[in-house]
Amino acid sequence: MWKIPALIFYALLQINTSSSQEILSDGQKYTTTLTLNSEFNKASEDYIRVYQKYISGLRGNPCPMFPSCSNYTLQYINKYGLIPGIINGSDRMLRCGHEHKLYNTTLQENGIKLLDLVDDTEEEKFIYKRSKSYYPFNQSYNDTTLNFIGHLIKNNLFSEALLEIYRIKSRNIGFTSEFLAYEMLCLNALLKYENSILSFELSNDSSKLTNSNIAKQLAVSYYSLQNFKKVKEVDSIFSQSIETNDWNMRASHNLAFLSMLKSGSIIDAERYISVNSYLDSSIAKQSLRQYKELRFKSPVLASILSAVIPGSGYFYSGSKATGLSALIFNGLVGYAAYSSYKSKNNGVGILTSLLGLGFYIGNIQGAKKSAIRHNNFLKSNIFTLFEERTRLNN
Repeated sequence: MWKIPALIFYALLQINTSSSQEILSDGQKYTTTLTLNSEFNKASEDYIRVYQKYISGLRGNPCPMFPSCSNYTLQYINKYGLIPGIINGSDRMLRCGHEHKLYNTTLQENGIKLLDLVDDTEEEKFIYKRSKSYYPFNQSYNDTTLNFIGHLIKNNLFSEALLEIYRIKSRNIGFTSEFLAYEMLCLNALLKYENSILSFELSNDSSKLTNSNIAKQLAVSYYSLQNFKKVKEVDSIFSQSIETNDWNMRASHNLAFLSMLKSGSIIDAERYISVNSYLDSSIAKQSLRQYKELRFKSPVLASILSAVIPGSGYFYSGSKATGLSALIFNGLVGYAAYSSYKSKNNGVGILTSLLGLGFYIGNIQGAKKSAIRHNNFLKSNIFTLFEERTRLNN
């Protein structure tokens, strides 16, 4: 546990003045904004870098998670304050490298890492995904420019395709809804979902509401941003002007259904299946049935169990390796504190007690998060299978 003194020392120096810098740890890079007292800024940063550069390597293998445990704690302290940072940093160290299936992965300079960010909303930027294939909307246009753009997209040259699209757009003539659809596709492929939506909103082409390619790309943009309400609105608006048996509209319907499921609107999802005959209803019904059969873990119960017996909340949530780590570590620290007080070594006893308190509370907080993580894992399996079976990723 070499990292613990370094983290506590750093936390005590944390006050409120901003200073933007890049954190390095175990070969990882993660840019953040630290809030430090300017007087201690350089000293505390150097202290942590000494740990990361010299002490961290003594553990052998680098931290298997991204960001590393030291960076995770620093970022948590910066965002939420001293006490939450120590508590959640303690939880992170207890579960470091355990239960791989519960985490997405990210590709970093030093290899594949388990992705566990302080801010979950940023995960999309880091998740490692296999290359996705894209195809032109039409294999043979009368317009050679559209054919060229389609060729670039087929070869995953999205930035180059955008340059060609913007060249046409700058002329303020001949920029049809098909060009807009390709622009949105390229922006989505480059994970620039907000820009894709903005391109649609700024377009003055009245025919955009009758183009099914645009309908699908707009739904994909909102879906990727987890704005499920807007996905349903897009599906409703475009369904009024486009044949519902169109393949792209079928994809839009599937995204609308999945948005209802992800937002927990089970009644709306059931009603949507019954009134929409062009949805992949058999797959949707199966996914809905599987979702309703899920047995979720209670975050509150997990917290109570870990409060009574450290680690038991993790066991209840299915994180057995983390639960065992929490039980052993809390037990050892508790025994160390007891032995110190018994031998009248009160200074060490107080320090050990404070350390143990952080990990004890962290084990309670972590058990709650572990139950939530377990429930999300069960749901994500159903969502992913639905996407694969309805070819939403194609």
